[in-house]
Amino acid sequence: MNVEQTTMNLRQASQEIREYIENRKYELGRQKILDLMMEYPDSPQPHNFMGLLLMKIGNRQTAIKHFRAAVGLDSTYTPAKENLFLFSEVEYRGSGVYEETPKKRRLLAW
Repeated sequence: MNVEQTTMNLRQASQEIREYIENRKYELGRQKILDLMMEYPDSPQPHNFMGLLLMKIGNRQTAIKHFRAAVGLDSTYTPAKENLFLFSEVEYRGSGVYEETPKKRRLLAW
């Protein structure tokens, strides 16, 4: 599979997973994420998605581990870096970051 196809598949998966989480279909979201982890083992996106799902169900400690795993796989992947920062806050109540945007990528480069 080429890079463009992988990017398109992960972008589509991001939308699906976001809908599962927003509609409280956590098991469907978890299964989709696990499938992505198998299909794209070197990709940070599935770990970022899992971190977002785990935060939503209240498993902060394991969520942080998945955000760290995502950063470990790709230190330039800004959604996971931003989620690590956001969810390290004691009382953060936002929804997190699902995808990269060019502006954020420039601002969050470590």
